[in-house]
Amino acid sequence: MQREVTAAEEGSIPTLNDFPPWMLAEARAIARESRPLAFEYIHFYLAKRDRASELDFVEEVLRGAADAATWRVGDRFVFLEAMSEAKALDPAWLERFTPLEGERWYRVKPDMPDQLHSEIPGMIGMIQRGVRYWERPRVGFGTFLHGSPDRIEPVRVEDLAIAMRRWFARRLAWWAREYMARAQGPVAEAGLVQHGLNTDMATLDEDTLRAARGLAREAHAFGTRPDFALRAGFLGPDDWYA
Repeated sequence: MQREVTAAEEGSIPTLNDFPPWMLAEARAIARESRPLAFEYIHFYLAKRDRASELDFVEEVLRGAADAATWRVGDRFVFLEAMSEAKALDPAWLERFTPLEGERWYRVKPDMPDQLHSEIPGMIGMIQRGVRYWERPRVGFGTFLHGSPDRIEPVRVEDLAIAMRRWFARRLAWWAREYMARAQGPVAEAGLVQHGLNTDMATLDEDTLRAARGLAREAHAFGTRPDFALRAGFLGPDDWYA
């Protein structure tokens, strides 16, 4: 770099998305010669610093083809983190979204064959548009950028309760998979609860009970299907979870 840099320039660029074209040209020239020096260049100018993001920016923008202005700006799916491993449905889950701004309500489509163990397929949440890389989610919420609109589908307010029960049934199917695999005779909701949730029916709230009952009916009707593990919770009609 052939120009003089002054101390006053340190921290003069708000975020990685705000570098002007002439500075990006400088940074790309440096990055072709040295990744560490390119990192030092952008780190010096940034007001909002994040080492991990800066390293990715060097690779994806300065050495790659990504556009700096739109780098990691996108739509974010937001879900309640506490639901991930909860062994019962939270009756107040809907109210917990009240402080958040965004579009309500959406569901991640459940057919993700490489994520049978994951809480994400079928999860209910909301979408926040145009989120920038440095914007962190509110405490208690998980997020991911979704670049594939066909992976997300809207859910009507009146269908939220059943949608959550279906999602929980899918989680229960994973937790109780060994019980279902070795069950002699029909899969029972009490067995699902005992083996999947380590409790008994008397301790459960109504939503969790309905999820277990719906899953038991699905296991009886569709348990021999090769795609049962993938689609559990989403095979039977809504009436089974009502």
